[in-house]
Amino acid sequence: MEKNQTPRILDLLLELSSYGQHTTQQLAESLGVTRRNIYNYLGMLTDYGFKVRKDGHSYYIDPLSPFFKKLRENIQLSDTEAEYICQTLAEAPSNDIMAARVRTKLARHYGLDDIAASPEAFVQRVNTSKALLRKAIKTERIVKIVGYSSPHSHTVKDRFVEPYMFLNNGHDVRCHEISTHTNKTFKLSRMQGVELMDDSWFNKKLHKDVYTDIFMFSGEETHPVKLRLGQLSHNLLLEECPLSREYITAGEDGKSWTFAADMASFLGIGRFVIGLYDDIEVLGDDSFIDYLNKKVETMKNHSHANKTTTT
Repeated sequence: MEKNQTPRILDLLLELSSYGQHTTQQLAESLGVTRRNIYNYLGMLTDYGFKVRKDGHSYYIDPLSPFFKKLRENIQLSDTEAEYICQTLAEAPSNDIMAARVRTKLARHYGLDDIAASPEAFVQRVNTSKALLRKAIKTERIVKIVGYSSPHSHTVKDRFVEPYMFLNNGHDVRCHEISTHTNKTFKLSRMQGVELMDDSWFNKKLHKDVYTDIFMFSGEETHPVKLRLGQLSHNLLLEECPLSREYITAGEDGKSWTFAADMASFLGIGRFVIGLYDDIEVLGDDSFIDYLNKKVETMKNHSHANKTTTT
């Protein structure tokens, strides 16, 4: 790429990353180039790993592009954290300009289109769902969660559940899903609506409390994890998870720290340990050690497979 094209590529990236979609004519006028130049620049962005999407005659950058994914990882803000912040900011007064600005930026980069496009409608939808869920919990009634968007199964469908407790300051609700006979946590922000059914609960004995660990993973069962931390891992753990402070004790040598806490999931703590393996000694428990060994083995097999394919 020629040096004088770099500023225009960056300007185009900013345009495509801003809220809304843009035609090639609009982009050409904004950057002061021809439409042919715009098509060339779009091709370059695609070659660099950006997912350029087309909707009719308009273009935009997919917020799930690898570049944005790496950027989010670098600033240590998960999709769940971004959604929580956006939802909280959406409830701010309409005259709070700073809240609106931050909400729009976060929503745009994390693909939370409904919060960005119409925060008032979003808040009203969430509050209506919350009121119906609160009534269902009080009267022990079944509800239909309408159009629930699941990032795990990549589906949008209705769920019949028995809601029994709110979590995360009312942003989530714990329910027993009737079709799967399992307890699950549902985010109010991912519901299109809630309908109150006439039927009463019939699985109350299966409703269980849920525990949320310092990495914000939730579950009905917990597993103890014990680590010996070096200076680097100790500092990073406090930075990433301030709640970990009460589970850390200083070693007598003044150079190490012991971390011991219950985890609802090994995903968060596992990522942390694998990323800093040379500064952490895993002391327990056996199930966590087995989890890490399997993860490392999977990584080795995956790397070997990729190496074989490329050669």
